[in-house]
Amino acid sequence: MKSSRCFLGSWLSRKTYLIFSAGLIVYNYLGVKNLFGWVDSDFWEHLAAIGSFSRDLLNPENPFVAPSSLPTHLFTPYHLFWGAVSRLVNIQPYFLMPLIGSVNIILFLIAARFLARDILGSRKYALLIVLTMLFFWIDPWLWSGFYNFGLLPLTSPYPYWFALSISLILISIYNENIIRALLIAPATGLVFLVHPLVGSFLVVALAIKVVLFPRISFLNRVYLLSILLAAIILTFLWPYFPVLNAVLMSRQYRNVGFAGDYRDFYAHIYIRLFPSFFGLYYIYRSIIRRRLDFVTLGFLIFMVIYVANYFFFHNAVFARYIIFIAFFLQLSVVLLLKEYENKPQKPVVFLLYFFLLIGCGVFEFHDSVKKIGWYWDLSKKTEIGWHSNERFVRRFQSYSEYVGYKDIVLADRTNSWLLPGILGCKVVGIAHSNPFMNDFVERAVAVDSFFAGRLSLAEKVAVLNQYDVNYVLIAKKDIDKHLDLRDRLKYVFSDGLNYLFRYQSGGLS
Repeated sequence: MKSSRCFLGSWLSRKTYLIFSAGLIVYNYLGVKNLFGWVDSDFWEHLAAIGSFSRDLLNPENPFVAPSSLPTHLFTPYHLFWGAVSRLVNIQPYFLMPLIGSVNIILFLIAARFLARDILGSRKYALLIVLTMLFFWIDPWLWSGFYNFGLLPLTSPYPYWFALSISLILISIYNENIIRALLIAPATGLVFLVHPLVGSFLVVALAIKVVLFPRISFLNRVYLLSILLAAIILTFLWPYFPVLNAVLMSRQYRNVGFAGDYRDFYAHIYIRLFPSFFGLYYIYRSIIRRRLDFVTLGFLIFMVIYVANYFFFHNAVFARYIIFIAFFLQLSVVLLLKEYENKPQKPVVFLLYFFLLIGCGVFEFHDSVKKIGWYWDLSKKTEIGWHSNERFVRRFQSYSEYVGYKDIVLADRTNSWLLPGILGCKVVGIAHSNPFMNDFVERAVAVDSFFAGRLSLAEKVAVLNQYDVNYVLIAKKDIDKHLDLRDRLKYVFSDGLNYLFRYQSGGLS
């Protein structure tokens, strides 16, 4: 038992945490720098939004489609900040991604220390929190908001990693002091603007803490809750997109192709969260002892919302609260480990924990390294660096001599997803919608039909004119499908895989 205690003490030491943190930061930095594939991921839309801010901080244009005044939920303080950095250092947003991802991971590691001190009474449990959050999953959803290791390094530059980390810090330092609550309020609003899903979690979590504060008056609880409400209401004044409209429209997101089908987040939940069910014993004991602490009450509240949504509301945002059910379950796992740290059953409990950690960790690590080009370079036996998103970027950067920020390019939807984040141009069809884009499906059908060769010449011309297209990008292998447009397209450039043509609505003279 003594040797076991010494091992655990060493394993949970500050030095061990620093070594682990350094390894995670370096791995993630190199991973982001050498990402490969995932051309339809959110990665590119965040680049496009940051690029729009880098060109005009006060009046950014819609990063994907014209008219430029069309609102987008991507114009958050997060994108504004990194757009300003991009402009200040004169570096294209793509090449800032390793830095952005590193900052978010560092914040996450700091947040875990704060959370360990607040929830478990000691920062030494931070490593257990990080490992449990990152690895206690089985094939989780590939959506924004999920924080498993398998999604790194791809998602580390995403806004939700920043929002989650700041939320955990705010939850940890929040107390019954009214002055502190007032100081925290702007940060709460910031999180809500950066990632509303995480922001709603933060507000509910802080409200739970208010309810659980001992020895404060009813009036002070009302003050604290009112401050939280005011923090959210103030976000409605954000000038870059109509926040209130985005919130009120959440029930209709599916109709505009945004946020997915709510039913997707109820599929296979018992398998996906299985490792964290280890913590249900802690929650069960808290309930029967009538000791509803922050973790237990948080789990119950988010579970009630999640279950009620399945039967009544059918809201895709509420369905994604499965993320926070997982979070509270994972915290309950660590609390259970702490509870058994000095009990005779400790070896069995910790053996089970490490069994789950290693078993899930193998799959999570495999999912993660598959996102890095070096994995594919080694498996395909190509030169190091051949499989890299940077090659996409470098190739499309060669178009910048011809295509400008004001131009509209008609390309297939895969390339259309990349071009705005690299060249800053507008496109017709995109991979993902946004809450304010009512013609997403119409655009998608037009683009897909155009490049599948299903349209007549007159129909193709109608598409080109309807969306004020300046340039058409056609894959070399598909050029024969568009010979009927030869009198209206002027060859401009080729990168070896695609041809770039300038479109003239009246034909070529």
